[in-house]
Amino acid sequence: MISGETEEKVQIRLYEWKSQFQKCNLNISKTKRVKMAVNRDGQPARTSKLDRVGTYRLRWYGHVMRMEPTRTTKLNLKRQVDGKSPQGRPHSQWMDLIKADLVTRGWTVDDVLCEQVYLHRMKWKRLITSTQETGTVKSL
Repeated sequence: MISGETEEKVQIRLYEWKSQFQKCNLNISKTKRVKMAVNRDGQPARTSKLDRVGTYRLRWYGHVMRMEPTRTTKLNLKRQVDGKSPQGRPHSQWMDLIKADLVTRGWTVDDVLCEQVYLHRMKWKRLITSTQETGTVKSL
């Protein structure tokens, strides 16, 4: 320790050195401003673009589910289209993507609707940012 430094300053400096070391190991330029998310093993956590898109989609789903039942957006979410669909493979629907995103996080739409997790913002945020690899599934 350098004289006159507090314990907090030392911890901050050690954290900065650690992040610089991790960036160096990943061949990230020092001029790039990159936030370092670190997982339990101390290795930088990398999320794929698909995971991030799923997180954004689930964030919007929670927002819509917290809306009043008379809002047009919420009504359109539950609306079924009448008529005959075109021949060939069916188009992917938004709710199918939501179901798939929830399954990757260890939940189903029925679980979410029964427990009404979307009403509690912090629990919902933990759910949409969790993955099965981190072990935070269903531990809300």
